[in-house]
Amino acid sequence: MKYRFVLAALGAAGVVHAQSSVNVYGVLDTGLQHLSSSNGTSLTHLMKTGHVPSRLGFAGTEELGDGLRAGFVLEAPIFVDTGGLPPDGRLFGRQAWVSIASARYGELRLGRQFSVMQTALAQYDPDHFSPFSPALVMQLANVEQTSLDNMVSYVSPAVGGLSLQWSATLGEKAPLSPNLANPQIVGAGTARNGSAGMLQYRRAGFGAVLAYQGGGQNLTAGGKALQRILTAGANYRFDAFELGSILWRHRNTLPNGSAPMVTAGALGGAWRIASAVRLNAEVGAAADNGRVYATGAAKATGINRYLNVGADYNLSKRTTAYARAGRVTDRNGGFNGRPIAVSPSGRDGVAVPANGAVDGLALGLRHAF
Repeated sequence: MKYRFVLAALGAAGVVHAQSSVNVYGVLDTGLQHLSSSNGTSLTHLMKTGHVPSRLGFAGTEELGDGLRAGFVLEAPIFVDTGGLPPDGRLFGRQAWVSIASARYGELRLGRQFSVMQTALAQYDPDHFSPFSPALVMQLANVEQTSLDNMVSYVSPAVGGLSLQWSATLGEKAPLSPNLANPQIVGAGTARNGSAGMLQYRRAGFGAVLAYQGGGQNLTAGGKALQRILTAGANYRFDAFELGSILWRHRNTLPNGSAPMVTAGALGGAWRIASAVRLNAEVGAAADNGRVYATGAAKATGINRYLNVGADYNLSKRTTAYARAGRVTDRNGGFNGRPIAVSPSGRDGVAVPANGAVDGLALGLRHAF
C-alpha cells in the first residue's frame, strides 16, 4: 500500500498547480540466515537485507499538459539489522533521478539509475534476486552492473510488444575500477564513459530480452580496462507457474591484450500451489575462460554451480514469510578467481573456498508499504 500526498503549490497570484503527487513507499526485508562452508567455517546472523533489498523511496509526477509529465524517484537502501546505510554512505544510493515523459514518445531520465544489465537480470530471474539466486551472483560480479552515477537514459513506449531502453553514463573522471574486495563500493581509478542498450519483447505471458552494457576505466598503472557484458533472457508466466532463464557473458579486456571472461546461465521456475503459497527451484552454473580477472594471467579453468530452492507464504497482500535453501560449489576458483563473485554469501563473511562448497538456509519476513 502506498501513501499518497497531493501537492498543491500556491503561486503569488493564488493559482493552484493541480495534478501533482508524491508517493512514499518501501520494503523492509530481513531474516535469520545460517551459512556453513566445507572448510568448517560457519555463521548464523540476521541478514542486512533479505530476499529483496530493503528500501525507502519517494516517487512523484506532475502533469505538464499536452500529454507530457515530469517525474522523479529518490530511493534509499536500508540495512534492516542495524538501521544503517551501506558502507558507501549514500543516502539515495539506489536511485536518484528526474524525468520527462509522454505515453507517445517515451521517457527521458537523468541521474543515478539502475543499470540496464541489472534491469534485464532482475526481470528474468525466476526468483527475482534471492540471496541464493545465480542471477544475483551475476549482478554482483561488477560494480558497473548495479546503480550507476551520471546516467542519461531513454525508455521507449511498447509497440507491438517491443520496447527499447538506451543509456549513457558519463565518467567525469570519477574514482571507479573493478574492486575485487567489494564490487558494490568503488575503488581507485578513472571511470570512462559507458553505454548500454536493451531490447525487450513482452506479449501475453511470454517475455524475452537482449541487453548489452559497456564501460571501463583508465587504470592508475597505465592503459585502460574495458568491460563488455551481454545477456539474453526469456520467461513464460502462466496463472500459477513461471519459467525463466538467463544467459550472461562478461569480458574484461586488459591493456596487455588478455581478455578474462565468464559465461553463466540460470534456469528455474516458480509454482503457486495455493492462493498464499509459492514454491521455487533454480539451478545455475558459471565458468571462466582460464584467465585471472585483474591481470589476465593463466589459471585453471574454473566453474561454479548453484542450487536454490524455497517457498513463500503470503500472510497478507503486503507481508510475506519465506524460506530459502541453497548450495554453491566451486572448482578452480570460478569467476576468474574473484571470491566475492562466487556467492552472495561472501558478503556475509562465509566465502566459498576454492574447490569447496557453501550451504545456506534462510528464514525471513518481508513487509512492503
